[in-house]
Order: sequence, then structure tokens, then C-alpha cells
Amino acid sequence: MTAAAAIMSRTTAVREAASAAYTSGSAASSVGDDTLQKREQGMVVPDSFTHGSSAQRVKWFRRGFEAGTTNNCDTFGAGAAL
Repeated sequence: MTAAAAIMSRTTAVREAASAAYTSGSAASSVGDDTLQKREQGMVVPDSFTHGSSAQRVKWFRRGFEAGTTNNCDTFGAGAAL
């Protein structure tokens, strides 16, 4: 398999996974800090979040998915207005 074919294969796999996650709505939300903390500690401590809440992760995932580019998922480059 050529390097280009390998990249296309991975890209297709990622798109299929993203499509399934978007359809189910559970992938991004299942790894939010609030969900993980509730599962592991039995309580949620928002001040200790390092990767965002489930709702925030779903919001940014959907922005990128709907735009078809990971550039729209860039929370660091988005600025405070978003």
C-alpha cells in the first residue's frame, strides 16, 4: 500500500467513525470531564475540568464535522468570542 493509499484509508475510517459518532451523539459526550468524573468519583467538579464538559466537546466536534474540517474544531485558535 502506498503512503497516499494509507492516508486515504485512515481518512475514510476516521470519517466513518465520526459519522457514526455524530449520528449517535454519544462518542464526544462520553468523554467529557463531567461524564468521566461522575463515573469515577460519583460527583462532578467543574473547576477541575481540563478537557471540557460533554456539552462543550459535542459542540466543537459538531462544528468540525459539519464544516468537514478539523480547523473548525480548534478551540485554542477560536478565541474567546466562540
